[in-house]
Amino acid sequence: MPIRSLSKHCFKKINEHVKNTIQGVRGSLQDHPASQVILAELEPVEQLIQALARKEKENEQGKGSRTDLGLIMMHLDRIEKKLPTANASQEALKPGPGEKPTWSEVAAGGKNKLTVEVRLDPKDSQETEDSRWQRIKAAIPGARGIILHPRAKGKISVVILSVERRDHILNTGIEVVDEIKLIRRPRLAMVMGIPLDTPITHSNSPENQAWIKEMNAKNAVKIKRVDWLYSKSKLEELRRSPQNKGSVIIELATETEQRKVVQDGLLFGHFWHSVKMWDVSIKANQCYKCWKWGHTQSICNSPVKYCGRCANQYPTNESSNKEHMKCAGCKKEGHRAWMTRECLAYKQFIQRKRGNEQRLNEATKSGQATTWKTGWEQQPLALYEKLPKHMANALFLLRTEVLGTRDWLSHATLA
Repeated sequence: MPIRSLSKHCFKKINEHVKNTIQGVRGSLQDHPASQVILAELEPVEQLIQALARKEKENEQGKGSRTDLGLIMMHLDRIEKKLPTANASQEALKPGPGEKPTWSEVAAGGKNKLTVEVRLDPKDSQETEDSRWQRIKAAIPGARGIILHPRAKGKISVVILSVERRDHILNTGIEVVDEIKLIRRPRLAMVMGIPLDTPITHSNSPENQAWIKEMNAKNAVKIKRVDWLYSKSKLEELRRSPQNKGSVIIELATETEQRKVVQDGLLFGHFWHSVKMWDVSIKANQCYKCWKWGHTQSICNSPVKYCGRCANQYPTNESSNKEHMKCAGCKKEGHRAWMTRECLAYKQFIQRKRGNEQRLNEATKSGQATTWKTGWEQQPLALYEKLPKHMANALFLLRTEVLGTRDWLSHATLA
């Protein structure tokens, strides 16, 4: 493509960026002080565009303008990415069905802060807030602030600078500081449409490792763990039924990898599989440490074990009182922790589960809204799944021949 036509195309795209940015600032931030700052940045950008247009006429080579244009495009992209839409900012504050927003969520502006969670045990009863903050900064350099948990004593969300920094902390851990423990939540996704005869087991087996190695190579991601969505008995039941496909849960190394695989889908065999956000909180797991619902004992934050029979602070297998019944989950008398029909904690979990499922579905749709180019037009990624199988396979072959197996959405930059 000639330099002159390339520059004209860039000028046009810059004008679109400027227009969209101005509209976004006025519509989203309105009277917010940040809007004046961003609009002030756009004025010299417009002046520079005019100067470059004049320079283009004088300079046939256009090398300097081409470099400047790239810098402007990157700058405007950063501005637009920082602009919250009015709908998105309001949706972030809405609780799920049956769930009220916590005090910390309201104080933090909704569930949209970049945070990592830690459990901090006080050194003594006289420890000050400033002392706790200094301990946290020593454990997590670059921490920007903290959000106290409204119910769990000692549980603190630490606000950090970027997604990359959060991924680094979760993958490498924190500085060794007394009585501070990093709480890790796995980054999970559900891959749908996997053949039930795929040799994936319920353990970290050689078969699982071979599958992970193949998927990582084909999809340019880093999967750490894979398991079926179903229990071992349920999986055997499905394999005996006419159903021949199911879903697996994968754990990704970073949040960036999680978003990428949800956005792009997963290539397995000769087929492209849909992927959606998933979290352990929407599976009906009961923790055998605290006896609450939505997690397992491997990631439980409770500092002590509770008895599932009487709710006292000792393991269930050490219980000597076989007659007294009290639920460790809801703290009500008259039933054991595993008796769900009478348990208020279980009913509340079901309400939270529905709200979490709705939020994860919305996050999945948001991630899959990225468009891709077929070379002649842009189509929403979701339409790929609606194509007849022979057309989908033809597009798959085109992709593998022309683009290779890595990040086919980047084709939009090549067309």
